[in-house]
Amino acid sequence: MKEIYYSKTKYFFAFIGCVMFTLGGLWIVLSKDMDVSVIGKIVGGYGSLVFFGFGVLVTAYVCFISPKKIGLQIDDKGITIFSAVLKTKPPNIIDWKEIEGFEETSVFGEKMIAVKVSNPKQHIEKQTNALMRKAAQVNFDMIGTPYALTANTYKISHKKLLSLLNEKLQNSKNKKTNA
Repeated sequence: MKEIYYSKTKYFFAFIGCVMFTLGGLWIVLSKDMDVSVIGKIVGGYGSLVFFGFGVLVTAYVCFISPKKIGLQIDDKGITIFSAVLKTKPPNIIDWKEIEGFEETSVFGEKMIAVKVSNPKQHIEKQTNALMRKAAQVNFDMIGTPYALTANTYKISHKKLLSLLNEKLQNSKNKKTNA
């Protein structure tokens, strides 16, 4: 069994970025000297405050409050995905027999590994948390699967994670044919 933890270092850098953009949004909103339209102030200033302010809360929680957490567990049964912030019970467990393969994809320049499953709609419906169900639906609409893994949040590189997942999937298929 391989356990892959969330990287507090990567979340710390995201925290710093969110703080900077939140301060930038605050500066836009409060600055009287800037020649910014009302729409620019609303979209740029308040939008930045809300979006990146929420990011500050999430990344601060992961960095400073939550204990060291497992992000992924990869074993002979399949892949277990644990949320960094939300307490999903049960966690997302994907059996190897349901996995068709892995595909490298990119969303807004962010490299991800799409976990192609045999029945994606069923995986979306089994989400017990409404926010996780919506995230799974958005993933499905954008990349064709409810599960997308980004190594940016884990203590492993993208290349190593993809290699590990493909190796374990192949081992699982070999066990089926030998049984």
